[in-house]
Amino acid sequence: MSIPVTMYSPGGRRAGQDKVSRANSISPILEAGMVWAPDTEWAEELVEECAAFPNGDNDDMVDSTIMALDRFRRGNFISLHTDDNEDSPSGDLVPEYY
Repeated sequence: MSIPVTMYSPGGRRAGQDKVSRANSISPILEAGMVWAPDTEWAEELVEECAAFPNGDNDDMVDSTIMALDRFRRGNFISLHTDDNEDSPSGDLVPEYY
């Protein structure tokens, strides 16, 4: 059994998808309470880095989190009630595996 790998490009300034724009695009997921952080040191560091973004010293964990949540949403693993479900006749999204 193998793991399928596909190319992923989050965009960039030329595409109008800088880190701040990508963070804004996934903020509804966080606002809806769909992300759980365990009571661990690394999770606390991640939350602190996210809280300091974009003015903090580091943003590597923020960028990784943004890309992961974006992939989950694009692959229909997570969705919000405000998402457009017109593509699916029943309104149910089918997960797309990468």
